[in-house]
Amino acid sequence: MNKKSKQFINGFTIIEISLFLGLSGFLAVGLMAGWSNSINRQRYNDMVSTFKSEVQQVFFEVENPKNDLTQKIRCTDNGTNISIVLDDSGNSRGTTDCIILGKMINFANPSPFGLFSTHYDTSRYIIGLDINTSTACGGKPCENDIDALKATKYVVATGKNSLSTKWSDTGKWDEQPLEWDGRYKAITDNRTTSGSSRKFSGDLTSPWSIRDSIFGIMILRSPINGSVLAFGVPIGTMGPGNQFYNNENLIASFRNSFTDSRLLLNNNKKVDICVMPNADSYWARAGVSIFGRGKVLRIGNTSSSVEIAPLDGPGSVSCDNQNGFEGVSWN
Repeated sequence: MNKKSKQFINGFTIIEISLFLGLSGFLAVGLMAGWSNSINRQRYNDMVSTFKSEVQQVFFEVENPKNDLTQKIRCTDNGTNISIVLDDSGNSRGTTDCIILGKMINFANPSPFGLFSTHYDTSRYIIGLDINTSTACGGKPCENDIDALKATKYVVATGKNSLSTKWSDTGKWDEQPLEWDGRYKAITDNRTTSGSSRKFSGDLTSPWSIRDSIFGIMILRSPINGSVLAFGVPIGTMGPGNQFYNNENLIASFRNSFTDSRLLLNNNKKVDICVMPNADSYWARAGVSIFGRGKVLRIGNTSSSVEIAPLDGPGSVSCDNQNGFEGVSWN
């Protein structure tokens, strides 16, 4: 009689299958988290690089001027300042007595100081008289770049001198956001050192309260030799509704106060902007950055001196999610 042989089928127990599925799920979650962090890190790096490129572009446009203002404008000298308005019956740019001297970069000045912002502006032209520097300074030759710039009676093309009804009608700047909903804060140290002297602006005074950081940069070409000068402005400059863009006396005061050698950017005096990732991410809400230290955009006086500061070593600077100067590290 043939005996039926017993057959044993090798397989996995329920416990083994459960362990396999659990470990596989754990590894999948880990891989997805790693991919997500890698993507977010790349987005952050791209955002900082784009921010740098856009600031550099403003310097490049001033360093290499061209007639890119196509609107017809009417430019008049009212004694204290110039006035510019859009006017179809006026002259095209390049045929008036006024010229584009430069542009202005504006960073938000949140209240209270030190909070992060998301939008900035690089679109403001600075326009002034096309002067004869041999006679423009009180009937005499202009002795230096700053005196010559003041003699142009330049104005920032916003507020009452806006070149677009979009801004004057809505009261808003042509602001642009950082990529990927990034954030930034101004961290140039202009805190008081002793008495009324400050780290960046020294003993400079103005009709407006000098702030603890720099929120505007005026990039201007000298009427004397065409060299480019950049001035850090230690007050909030964003918003065409500010009085110093609309009141004739204050327009002149703004120009005379901040076209000042104490505010000139150079290799040893730069504007620092802390750049951090999206505030809506889990890590940002928790007050922790998956990137560790945040990067800082350092802005000098030329397009080539706009750089991302190193995180370590000489000249390094970094920041984190804390407001104000908290979490900022300079070397």
